[in-house]
Amino acid sequence: QNDFLTFKLASGNDTWLHAKNFQGSHIIIKNKGSKQSLPLETLIQAANLAAYFSKAKKDNKVLVDYTLKKHVKKPKNAKPGIVIYSQEKGLWIKIDLEEIRCMKKVSQKQF
Repeated sequence: QNDFLTFKLASGNDTWLHAKNFQGSHIIIKNKGSKQSLPLETLIQAANLAAYFSKAKKDNKVLVDYTLKKHVKKPKNAKPGIVIYSQEKGLWIKIDLEEIRCMKKVSQKQF
């Protein structure tokens, strides 16, 4: 699923996020073609999801890396979900369970 999301659905200028040094979900923030910078609130929400849907879920704080998808590569013969990336920045996140619940509710209403 991570490979499909990152390498089939995401475009080069989309933002890619993942909990650093832990197994977990890749998160993509779609860039709608705007030159404007990503709102900090959106980045924090996405990082919260990356932390929550990772093996670091029970940690007090989780370092979530983010970069543009064009800086995420699949190493030759790598197992599913394994990537290397560059030009990343990091964001320390304390998982906000209430925010996760709210996002789940919104997501369920949309589908």
